[in-house]
Amino acid sequence: MIFMTSAAKHLKLKGRKGRYSVDTYPSGEMRINILDNVKGKKIYVIGSVLPDANSILELMILADGLKVKGAKVEIILPYLTYLRQDKPHKGEPFAARVICRILNTADVERVYVLDAHTTKLNRYFKFHNAIPLSIFANELSGIKDAVVIAPDKGGKSRARAFAKMIGCKVAYIEKKRLAPGKAKILHFKGDVREKNAIIMDDMIDTGGTVIKSADILLKKGAKEIYVAATHGLFSGNALQRLEKSKIKKIIITNTVPVKLKSRKLKIIKIEPLVENLIKCRKK
Repeated sequence: MIFMTSAAKHLKLKGRKGRYSVDTYPSGEMRINILDNVKGKKIYVIGSVLPDANSILELMILADGLKVKGAKVEIILPYLTYLRQDKPHKGEPFAARVICRILNTADVERVYVLDAHTTKLNRYFKFHNAIPLSIFANELSGIKDAVVIAPDKGGKSRARAFAKMIGCKVAYIEKKRLAPGKAKILHFKGDVREKNAIIMDDMIDTGGTVIKSADILLKKGAKEIYVAATHGLFSGNALQRLEKSKIKKIIITNTVPVKLKSRKLKIIKIEPLVENLIKCRKK
């Protein structure tokens, strides 16, 4: 049985859906009522953790309520926010660690995160990272003369795995994070001359870094630029900036709902990956 929180209601998953209601007291407190008998059943809770605090509250209260009612609970997080704040900085709280410690108190049987920004936080919160490379391969394997680009040091393993999957070489861009949404390109390693470059990343937020990366690749001799990212956040006017850029095509999944449209944008469904995770766990 699948229970889907408000932060994942846009996903259209197959299988029996659990029923619960979310109401609020006059004071604004959340009140959840589980309407199904779940005792002894395996339950999958699907719900993203968004910057909105209610998303994590709903997820945690629901998971705890299901456990109290005797269910065996696993959680699948299509998107987990705050993971970019994965290092303590002077004067700033270690936000990613706080979120991970909160999620750890759920004490469920297993947690999946779809393409987590970093797995270094496993020391605070044990989760399995599920990266949808096969979904992107179906869309991009037909590109001729391709080379996969890792846009930063943390994306090298993802780029290597995807390049091996579609049978091409890898190139690397190294950048330095200056501030939220701002980065400086430091080095480039690889050969993209007369190649079609595929930039692989976990997310697109403001779009600034990926636009800079595309410009560098074109200066290095690349023919066309494609971008593939699991999470399309598109903060502010990001999509408009990407629309005006020299990037040919942007492919994302629907881990978070994207209401804006662009002639360059293609959204592929993450539901097959989520359904496969559930299917494999049932065996």
